[in-house]
Amino acid sequence: MVIFSHMGMTGLGQKVKIIPYEFLSLDETGKNFVLDVSKEDLTLSIEVKNLQGEKLGEIGDFVIDSMGRIPFVLLSHGAKMIFIPYDALSIEGNFFVLDATQEKLASAPAVGEREDSIDQSKAKEIYRYFGQTPYWTEEF
Repeated sequence: MVIFSHMGMTGLGQKVKIIPYEFLSLDETGKNFVLDVSKEDLTLSIEVKNLQGEKLGEIGDFVIDSMGRIPFVLLSHGAKMIFIPYDALSIEGNFFVLDATQEKLASAPAVGEREDSIDQSKAKEIYRYFGQTPYWTEEF
C-alpha cells in the first residue's frame, strides 16, 4: 500500500488516501509514478468494517509521527471521532478491517473537541483498549 496525499475537492486542504501499490506504474522516463484512477475515486471515503463485514465508520485522517510512522488513524464513528491504532487494522481490498464491535467503539476513548494531539499516556491507553502494544515500547 502507498499513502497518497492530494488537494481536496475545492483545492483547499490536503486529503490522504491509501492506494494499492499495483495502481501505480512508472512513466517512460522511470522518474515519475502514474496513478490510473479518476479524481472522483480519490474523493471516496475509506471505510472500516468489522470481521463480520459491518461498516464501523470512515477514516477521517492519519496521524503521522516525527519518524514518518502511522501510530493512529482517526475513525469517524457516527458523531464520535476515535483514535484507532494503525496496527489494529488490516487491509482487505479497498477498505480496512478492525476486530471490534459497534459496542466496543461506542465505549472507546473519544477525541476531544479541541484535541489535535495526544500525549503518550493517552496513546498507551488507546493502544491498550484495542489490545495493541505501542510500537515505541517494543524492543527491536
